Amino acid sequence: YIKEMINELSKEGVKFIVVTSRSHNTADTICNNAEIGSCINGCIAAEDTVRHKPDPEPIRRALEKYSLKSNESIYIGDTYQDFLAATHAGVHFGLAAWNGMNVEGNYSVVFKSPLEIIEFIREGSHG
Repeated sequence: YIKEMINELSKEGVKFIVVTSRSHNTADTICNNAEIGSCINGCIAAEDTVRHKPDPEPIRRALEKYSLKSNESIYIGDTYQDFLAATHAGVHFGLAAWNGMNVEGNYSVVFKSPLEIIEFIREGSHG
């Protein structure tokens, strides 16, 4: 369902930036995927920052490089480190809790399916 969500929201002008602690070699494989690559607007990988998640530097770098506003952005991740990075970068956070993941912690936004992100974005619930 990730492909469907990305393809659907990209038609509506939503920007998708991959922020990862992995190398560009690995990240570029994701960003150039034939099924979603045309919908990915950018990528921040390990080589692009000195500090890495849970430090907010990678997310702040993405905001700066792609001219995004923190209060209009949401970082969707599946770890507590992602939550910390997003919170300290001043962006909203949504927990990716699909694939039978055990949700522990007090997250204000929990997505049990990638398709729930479509409704969340359309409702403007993030800002």
